[in-house]
Amino acid sequence: MSQEGLVDIIGTHPEIPIEFIADVGSATPIGNQLEILGEVVAAGSNPFQTIGSGNTITAQIQYSQAIGGTDATKVGLVSLNSSDFSVDANGFVSLINNGPFVESVSGTANRITSSGGVNPVIDIAATYVGQTSITTLGTVTTGTWNATPIDLATYVSGNLSVSHLNSGTGAGATTFWRGDGTWATPTDTGITGTTTQFAVIVGAGVNTVASVGPSATAGQVLQSGGALANPSYSTATYPSLATGTGTFLRANGTNWLASTATLPDTAAQGDLLYGSASNVWSSLAKDTNATRYLSNTGTSNNPAWAQVNLANGVTGNLPVTNLNSGTSASATTFWRGDGTWSTPAGTGIPTIGSSTANALVRWSGTGGNAVLDGVVTEDNTGNLTQSASVSGGSLSILTANTSNTASATAFHNVQVAGSTASDAYYKAEISGGQAWTWGLDNSDSDAWVLSASATPGTTNVMRVTTAGEINYPLQPAFLAYLNTSVTNVSGDGTTYTVIFDTEVYDQNSDFNLATSTFTAPVTGKYLLTFVALFVGGTTINGAFGIINTSNATYRINLPLAPAVTTTAGGTISVIADMDASDTATFQMSSTDGGGKIDDVAGTTGGILRTFVSGKLCC
Repeated sequence: MSQEGLVDIIGTHPEIPIEFIADVGSATPIGNQLEILGEVVAAGSNPFQTIGSGNTITAQIQYSQAIGGTDATKVGLVSLNSSDFSVDANGFVSLINNGPFVESVSGTANRITSSGGVNPVIDIAATYVGQTSITTLGTVTTGTWNATPIDLATYVSGNLSVSHLNSGTGAGATTFWRGDGTWATPTDTGITGTTTQFAVIVGAGVNTVASVGPSATAGQVLQSGGALANPSYSTATYPSLATGTGTFLRANGTNWLASTATLPDTAAQGDLLYGSASNVWSSLAKDTNATRYLSNTGTSNNPAWAQVNLANGVTGNLPVTNLNSGTSASATTFWRGDGTWSTPAGTGIPTIGSSTANALVRWSGTGGNAVLDGVVTEDNTGNLTQSASVSGGSLSILTANTSNTASATAFHNVQVAGSTASDAYYKAEISGGQAWTWGLDNSDSDAWVLSASATPGTTNVMRVTTAGEINYPLQPAFLAYLNTSVTNVSGDGTTYTVIFDTEVYDQNSDFNLATSTFTAPVTGKYLLTFVALFVGGTTINGAFGIINTSNATYRINLPLAPAVTTTAGGTISVIADMDASDTATFQMSSTDGGGKIDDVAGTTGGILRTFVSGKLCC
């Protein structure tokens, strides 16, 4: 189905009828001819032509009056095809806005202006104030710069050409830019001299410089050399940093150092400096009261202002002149409670006999008078001495509680101040001879000791712990054993004296290991124990263990081991009566069918098999 329509061409001519082919969607001029009237075209030109291709007809219409040359911008033709038309519901065909024609021009207020019409004029609005930022700015060649001054530190880069300083007029190798805006040669000859890295430049003469340093040691400072000498680096060094608030410079004999101690930031009139802690100086404010004195404060010993404490703050003797100025003070007057010197009423206390220095006063038994020449003296440290020559009699001290009640006691208390003090003890001695002491040994876990010396803990004879254990450190006691077996010593009835080769202990040194002989140091009763073991070669018929002392010989049969005829052993123990210097030795004897082939057994696997011990019992 086909229908006719119109194509509206905006210009000086009315509508031009065309044939519209609806099912194809294209417009065809009626009679294949389109007449454009009133257009002025160049002679010999083709103002309109159509080009057919399939179902598409392209109409070429001249829009430029002059056609000349082959410049593509001067062809003067426009191409239309079916995609440039639209058909409305009534079958009318119109050019659509995607065609090659400008339909309208618009812009932003106060930025772009347009004159409108067929040939609109586009321009920048006179009221346009510009953009807030410009990405690319061309060269500004005319006009006046009215913007904010350019910040050279932020918006300028590169190097300023010499030609931009007075156009380079007068610029050269010997000229410099002067403050008056010209290039000129300086009038002076300049400064000469050399320097090195890290050195300090100093004036060495007129227009001459020299270098000082560099310093080889960190921390040295540059100091003046006087009116006619160059400065130089100090020998002493100074710290590079202030190490803490309140520290100050101090000399250590070579260099200056920051002090470890600190000083307060401020001080007031009358303040005193004192060490309040380790390496800390503090201020002690003045006391506004009169007659105050500096004193320590006990444990911390920080100073404080105080009045003199007569109980513990004075030493020496108070002169008589400091008691009521000494008015009326004499050998017969005494200081009374009313603050005056006066003579007491009565006859006083008579002196009987001569006086001894430091002697205590005692009262006579008959007249009730004081006797100054007593036998008990007390020195200035509180030591009491009772000394007298009592021929044929006794000098004693009696402490007697005459109350016969259940809670009445009498004792002497010997005491020291604490665990770090020395010992609390009694002593008995012969003048210039032997001394015995007994009491508490503070340095030995508070043990009670009996010592044969002038001080406890030296030559202890007896020691009792606080738990009740009793030791006798000098009591004779010994233990020795045979470590290596001795072979072929008996079996034929030979009596062999055992020579032990290892000593475990020998308290008081009374046992001779080399001869295996014990010597009694004092007369007494001694417990001697001998354990003996024979190991035979064939069959042991009999064996004996023997303790042989100066006063007696003690012997037992050594039992044979059950079902083992080559072993015999046993223990012999006795509390022997021995006099001082008596000796004891320890012997073994055996008979064996094989002859002298029996051995005394030594230690095996850490087990003692032949050994001897002894001690003084009483």
